[in-house]
Amino acid sequence: LSEISLMMDGALLPLDKVYDAITTPAKRRKIILRKREMADPRAIQNARSLGKELFAEMGPDGEDSLMTFLQTQLRDWQLTLQGYQSLADTGNYPGKDKISQGLAVIRPLLADQESCKFIERFNTVKDELIDLGDQYHDLKHFYDHQKPMWEKLRKAHTAFQLNRLELEKDPQAGPALKRMQDILAAASPYGLIKEAEALISTVDRVNAALLSGRR
Repeated sequence: LSEISLMMDGALLPLDKVYDAITTPAKRRKIILRKREMADPRAIQNARSLGKELFAEMGPDGEDSLMTFLQTQLRDWQLTLQGYQSLADTGNYPGKDKISQGLAVIRPLLADQESCKFIERFNTVKDELIDLGDQYHDLKHFYDHQKPMWEKLRKAHTAFQLNRLELEKDPQAGPALKRMQDILAAASPYGLIKEAEALISTVDRVNAALLSGRR
């Protein structure tokens, strides 16, 4: 099977289906042998290098084993992004568009069953994969580590809306409240979330004074 492909009903026969097909007379008669198209050795090395850049691990140098390695890594990304997608789709968490774009890049790569076509496609979408890699690490850091602070920021910002008009007039609370809104509305807020604690504290201090004065 390293030099030929088995076709049945016009489609490539997956390796895990080969035994059943060749041992079942009715199916065996439908099998067509086709000389397998092999990837260029340079394309294989390019795919290995790109895989290392994306996943920080060099895949094997065999064509089939490299495809298995790269698709396994991409499938892990896909499952992770799908988990984040349910939250991002609510509109309360960042990354919705980037998650959708990333999944769109991954999907056809996982659909390829022939190693030659997979490696060719993998190399062709190099720029998209590198961009996805950067976005993936930002998203993973956010959803695994920054999400509690994001939720605290959202909750505080919502609570401050009760006194928004008065808070906006304050020289300290006004700019801080606007900055909170800017962070929550940012397409990629990951590098800004470190400001959240200080902003909340600034607005909360003024808000507490307003409440105390009313009492």
